[in-house]
Amino acid sequence: MYDVVIVGGGPAGSTAAKMLAERKRTVLLIDKAKFPREKPCGGGLTAKVLTEFPYVKNNDLIESYTYGGYVYAKDMGNRVEIKKDTPVMATVLRKTFDAGLVQLAVDQGCTLLEGKKVVDIMFSKDHVKTIVDTGECVESKVIIGSDGIWSITRKKAGLEPIKNQFAVSLFNEYKMDEQLIDQYFSSKRYGHLHLKMNGLSGYGWVFSKKNHINMGIGEMKPYHNTDHNRLKPTFQEYIKRLKEENIIPKELSADNVKGGALPTQPIPKTYADKMLLCGDAAGLINPITGEGIHYAMYSGRIAAKIIDAALRKKNTSNRFLSRYEHQWKHAFGKDIALFQQATKQWNKTDFKYFDLLKQDEQLKDMLLEIMMGNASAQEYKYKILKRILYVKVKKVT
Repeated sequence: MYDVVIVGGGPAGSTAAKMLAERKRTVLLIDKAKFPREKPCGGGLTAKVLTEFPYVKNNDLIESYTYGGYVYAKDMGNRVEIKKDTPVMATVLRKTFDAGLVQLAVDQGCTLLEGKKVVDIMFSKDHVKTIVDTGECVESKVIIGSDGIWSITRKKAGLEPIKNQFAVSLFNEYKMDEQLIDQYFSSKRYGHLHLKMNGLSGYGWVFSKKNHINMGIGEMKPYHNTDHNRLKPTFQEYIKRLKEENIIPKELSADNVKGGALPTQPIPKTYADKMLLCGDAAGLINPITGEGIHYAMYSGRIAAKIIDAALRKKNTSNRFLSRYEHQWKHAFGKDIALFQQATKQWNKTDFKYFDLLKQDEQLKDMLLEIMMGNASAQEYKYKILKRILYVKVKKVT
């Protein structure tokens, strides 16, 4: 019997696996895919990931660094420029990044079962049985569900499903000659974000990496409120506009578009007897940007800590494991709640605040710090409101 079975080998699962294995726990990490594998994602890492998980930087998992870029409001002409001397974001290839994180867990003693899909999970008084599609059954004292938005772990534990509370994105990643990327995005790898592009409630993006560019659109409102038929034409129109503005080479095509779904809010409960949920399976994501790697890894780390304590005390009850939810809410739950409030205003407001960013460097830096994960939105909210008021008063005097 394993101490812990972890379903899903993304950043949340591999982080939990690594840290539990470091604590000499017997860990089985199961993933339906074989690594390396593709993952729908822009591949941006906030600075906070690098500071809180320095082994990411120390194991050559970073593809490149971005030193700023351009944020556009509705049309290509109305933009804010951000250029810094130090990186504002790291970029990764998820195929390489996820496989690297899994390997780090294996190096610490975690057992990997890849290419096997979990089809059933049964909870009993003393253990958890996990069954994969080839018929194999493994037993563990506790289980972690880091198996994404459609989590079978969440379903089998009887927790509330995500239902229609998820957003969708379309994207593609293109390999490109490094010198050509230098020509279009400079060696600083500047990015482009187009807010509410072509009527989206989300944004379009172009991230430049060492020798890849990642382009996509994200519709950040709940799926049931989305006109799904217009997403692909919107993506194609976006690519066309990018070419017209000479942001990307004209020979790039919008073919082979990939889709992805992401949660828009945390589920009401992320724990049960002998079970914790991490990352997308728990709905832990920034609802404004769609970024989830930081919350995934952070929740994986908290889960490892709580489960290690639970095993030490021989108490894997619902009540004991509730400490996990308390800790992730304390760490970043208030920020997620604030971002959720902001998305409601985002769908109502025009771009009057965008013009304030163009006028004030300090306000721009504050928002950048929050979006890049360097500062807490909860701690900065009053500073930002004061600064907005200051800029407005300054404008009329």
